[in-house]
Amino acid sequence: MQELSLSTHLLYRDKKFEFLVLWRNNTPSSQVDVFPEKVRNLKGRPLRIFTFNHPPSVFSDVDSKGFLHNVSGIDIEVIKAMGQALNFNPVFEHPGPELWGTILPNGTHTGMIGRISRDEAEIGVGNVFVTEVRAKYITFTIPYDYDRACFITPAPRELPKSKAILSPFSLNVWIVFTVTVLALSLFVPLFAMGLVQKDRNNRIDVSSAFLAILSNFCNQSVTVPQTPAFQVLFAFITLCGFVSTVFYSTNLTAFMLVRAVEAPYTSIEQIVKAGFQVGGFSDFWKAIFEESANENVRKLGDRFFSFFPDITPYLKRVVSREVVLLENTQHLEYLQKTFYTNRAGQSPLRLMLEECINPFGIGALLRRHSPLKKPLDMAILHMREGGLVDKFFDMVLQEDHKNVHEEFDLGFDPNAESLQHNIQALTFQHLQGAFMLLGIGVLIALTALATELLYSVAKLKRLGC
Repeated sequence: MQELSLSTHLLYRDKKFEFLVLWRNNTPSSQVDVFPEKVRNLKGRPLRIFTFNHPPSVFSDVDSKGFLHNVSGIDIEVIKAMGQALNFNPVFEHPGPELWGTILPNGTHTGMIGRISRDEAEIGVGNVFVTEVRAKYITFTIPYDYDRACFITPAPRELPKSKAILSPFSLNVWIVFTVTVLALSLFVPLFAMGLVQKDRNNRIDVSSAFLAILSNFCNQSVTVPQTPAFQVLFAFITLCGFVSTVFYSTNLTAFMLVRAVEAPYTSIEQIVKAGFQVGGFSDFWKAIFEESANENVRKLGDRFFSFFPDITPYLKRVVSREVVLLENTQHLEYLQKTFYTNRAGQSPLRLMLEECINPFGIGALLRRHSPLKKPLDMAILHMREGGLVDKFFDMVLQEDHKNVHEEFDLGFDPNAESLQHNIQALTFQHLQGAFMLLGIGVLIALTALATELLYSVAKLKRLGC
């Protein structure tokens, strides 16, 4: 009688082999699957996971041995969902000071990517962008999230109320308005000279025409012309002035009562022209800048500086309008909403979403040829179809993680309940522009008066009086 014992190799178990079936005379003793799926159920086996603190992807505390505690965040929720799908117990460990790691001149990779490539852990997570360069060292799962790398810039500052008197019209409109008044001041005397009968109620000279036209644009009463041609001309000048002043006065009221701010930064070209330095967590971004076909993006590489692991002092420099920062949108959005936004929704920082760097897939790191890839990919597909990753992000924003970060100096009241929406009386702050304009007019009038007096005295001296 011939007997054959069939066993299978076990993955991620202390017991290396498991007996399956005994064959006697080419007949199995029982019906079993001789090719069982070995990673569908890991039976609670602990798996080593490399990660590190990087909100909102990962929040954690690390002990002296490098193990992480109080672990939470978007990527951690993804790992926990994977653990439930494959029935394994994640054990989180810090990869060391190099975090993601960099490529050394000898071609080896440091940090989390390098350690996983050397089979020191099964999985690595922490907002890891899926790139072709990294794929030379490790295996990626399919992306469980996609994100863009965007800039966080200073928020537009509020314009001083003294500029409100000029704000209703753009610069182009003011130029056209001024040119129109001056051109009509010259045209009216020329028009009058061409008439057979001059209008006796209007002195036909440039200064008188200027004052008459200015009074029309200011909706002030003037002497009604008697000549029909002048009546038609001044009627249309008055109509133009009426329309202009109505628009000006209504917009002026809005600019004095509503919070007027500067135009925000909305393009990379504006960042380049403003001369900002650009900061990021590693030299990963500098390589992206240098390889770009966009000239403005390449210029950012000359102004780039890298830093890690603490972004706190650099956020303060953004508030001070010294630098802008580049990172994935979720990370910057979390920092802005959690630490730099008060209860009224005001923030000294702004996410520039109008123009960003290329979108990236975010995946988990695996060892090369890892048997976990196929079942983890299936688990990620189910998570993406169910919208769980977006739900994880919303959960993170709602939870309070301030106890694991340094408190930021916001520079404004973070406890403000709401903006002041009630109607407010006009103060000198609102009207200071008008008083400044009045003061300038008085100075010009006094200067003109002094000039006329000096001219009269000089004229009398010449006449010998």
